Order: sequence, then structure tokens, then C-alpha cells
Amino acid sequence: MSRFLKTPYVCLIGAAMLACALPAAAQWRTATVDGTIASGEYGNTANGTNQIGTNTSQTWYMTWDATNLYVGITNANLSEAAVIYIGTGGSGTTAGVNYDGTSFSSLPFAAQFVTYFKNGYNEYRTSSGGSWSGANSNQETYASNASSGPNTREIAIPWHAVTGGGIPSQFNFFGYLTSSGGYVYGQVPNDNPGATIGTSAQYTQYYAVTNTGNGTSTLPFSNEQPSGFDASDKGGFYHNTFDPFYRSSEGAVPEQTQMTMRFRTLHSSGIWGLTLRAYLFDTASGNTTGPVDTNMPFDQNITIGGTEYDVWKAEVTMPSSPTIYYYKFKVNRQNTNGWYSDDYVDDYVNEN
Repeated sequence: MSRFLKTPYVCLIGAAMLACALPAAAQWRTATVDGTIASGEYGNTANGTNQIGTNTSQTWYMTWDATNLYVGITNANLSEAAVIYIGTGGSGTTAGVNYDGTSFSSLPFAAQFVTYFKNGYNEYRTSSGGSWSGANSNQETYASNASSGPNTREIAIPWHAVTGGGIPSQFNFFGYLTSSGGYVYGQVPNDNPGATIGTSAQYTQYYAVTNTGNGTSTLPFSNEQPSGFDASDKGGFYHNTFDPFYRSSEGAVPEQTQMTMRFRTLHSSGIWGLTLRAYLFDTASGNTTGPVDTNMPFDQNITIGGTEYDVWKAEVTMPSSPTIYYYKFKVNRQNTNGWYSDDYVDDYVNEN
């Protein structure tokens, strides 16, 4: 028997390579809006899937079915409001609504829906391209429980309130929590500013759900997008898993192999930094861990066809046991952040 068949390997799946078997995509779920979030009630429990932790120790949850969008939040003052903006790709507005001294002069997408909810009150407003409608008060199903979570709130947002009809095929969203005095915390995505943002804020980050289908859904917190990178910026982003300059070894590699990863950006884009994000799927246990973030310092300038590029580099050591290593790149420029990855359903090809 060949000795190579006995050698344990790590399989890498990156931004331009898709290998190994792909599990099924996310399913619809119907959450029970009772102020208590059971394990798995919203679906995948890995961070950056159906739930995400914030920089201020809250956790957001999201799932949906054909009737409602369900949102849960833990560890936030229940008397302070949560705000969520949603856009479905149609005509809307890029101006915000003043809630507790927080609003926006520029949203990262055209929004058709915004909701505000806390103990004792919830409302939503809609826009079809002009100004926001008046408040539709206490028409969403809401529940909270201070002893669970702790401080768990849940809300069911009817799709007909968002679209005027049924479930959209895709949607964008962002959210945050605010005190009555306008102090913002628990924002998702985390890359949007918190603290005192005022009434002329300009958020650039949001989550894009590109597919809401049952069994094919994008997991809600897996696909962070910026509104601030233009087509030329994105055209300069580059990583090639089959080129040893960008990844020192292609395909599966032996355990504990030292790997060099590089990523290219246009010099004119003024990128500030890169992060390599990885998730590790243990083939023996079936468990996924991560994310594991590795800083990618500036490496060198290169010129291709008369165009100058910046190259960023990280050295990473592969796991010590057979593992599927999924990775992608986070690109940062001031307050604009975006992800470069393959077209996965979520961060790590939806292992769940």
C-alpha cells in the first residue's frame, strides 16, 4: 500500500478554489417568539452564521420562514431600543429615521423598511422611494425575558410589512441598539461605528442575504458587504489558490505545514490592511471552530501591465490533525470593510 495513503492531510478551501464535498444549505426555521432562545432555535450556532456576537457583548440571532423574519438579541437593556434597516433591492430611501437621537444622512443601501423595538413599544415604517411612512405601532409580535439570556428580546417581522407581499428573494440589513440619549452599541456589522453617532451618521457596512430560499438560504450574518468599494477597487482584489506566489501550496497539504498566503489590491485604492479569516472543520468529530483571524501586513509593491498593486502576506501553520481549512480575506480601508471569498453559502461552506 502506498505510504501516501497513510499520511494525514489538511484540505484548504479558499477564495478561488472549491474542493471537497459541500453540505446542504441553510433551511427555513420558525422561531418561537417567547423571550427565550433555545439552542439551535435560530439555526446554525457558529458565530457569523445565524448568530453573531458584538464588540459590546450582545448576541444577535436571525432566521426566517415564508411568513416572518425572526430576530433575537441577548444581553442588552430591554428598555433600550433595537433598530433594523432592511432593503430588498427595490426603490427605497437612503435617509434614516431619527430614533432616540440617532439617524443617518446616508444609508449603505436603499431601504424599504425600518423597525424600532423595545419593551412596551415597537413600530415599523416603510418607503417606496420617497420619505418614510408614518409609524405602524405595535403590529409586530414581540416578547422579552430579563432572566433568560440574560435580557433576551425576540421579534417576528411579517414579510408583508417589509415587501407589501411575500418573502423577498434577497435582502440587505444592518442593526444597532441605542440608549434613550442616542448612545449606540451592539451594532451589526461590528465594523459600523458605535457610541454617539448623532443624526447625520453614514454607515457603510451591512449584511447581504443573496438567497432566502428554503434549503439554499444565505446565512444572515455570513456575508458582510461594504458600500464604499467601487468597481475598480473590487477589480483589483486578487488571490489565486493555484499560484504559489499567492498560496505556497495548492490542494491538500500535510499536517502542520507552514503556508504563505498573499492577497493583492490596487495601490490607488488606498487599502489600510488585510485580515485572513479561517474556519477549521475537524473531519473526525464533524465540528467547526473559528473564526481564527490572522493579520496580513504589507509585503511589497508589484507592477503588472503598468498598474501598481499592493501585496499583503500572512504566514500560517496548518492544524495538527486532518482538517478542512476554509479561508477568506477581509479588506479594510478606514471605515469600509469587505470580504473576498468564494461564493459560499456562508463563511465556511455551510458546515452545520
